[in-house]
Amino acid sequence: MTTKTKTDQLTKMERNSDEKYCHSCANVVHIEANACPKCGAPQQSAGTSGQISTHNNFENLENIRGDQIYCVGCGHIMHATALSCPCCGAVNTNIQKKGSKDRVAAGLFALLLGGLGAHHFYLGNIGLGILYFIFSWTLIPMIIGFIEGIVYLSQSDESFARKHH
Repeated sequence: MTTKTKTDQLTKMERNSDEKYCHSCANVVHIEANACPKCGAPQQSAGTSGQISTHNNFENLENIRGDQIYCVGCGHIMHATALSCPCCGAVNTNIQKKGSKDRVAAGLFALLLGGLGAHHFYLGNIGLGILYFIFSWTLIPMIIGFIEGIVYLSQSDESFARKHH
């Protein structure tokens, strides 16, 4: 690859604040895109800390290994199991964190046992769980739990994971 081609590619790959890099091919995609228009890889929310890095690692676009991905924040090649990008610190949203809670399970707990605070115990909010249990005789926690269950079930997995990690 010639220097001019690399420079053209780097200029073409710059992103705006409402864009991210595809973790599969490093193509610039809209931050809300469900799939990359270039390679078709499914996309998740960027989860970046709002930083836009000036460092780009696009020299080996065609040489990415199967255990590597491109950072959605800066396009840097990183290991697929890394928690965050070593270059810009963007969170790797392509891995599921250990101990993360299931949205559907939390929603069902809230709908069926919300009056006793079971969903809050499941999500690790022990204080709220105890509060719901103490006031369960008033039926107010049951109403609030039912509403929370509907909210949990209507959220996307990414949105739920951001709030209840």
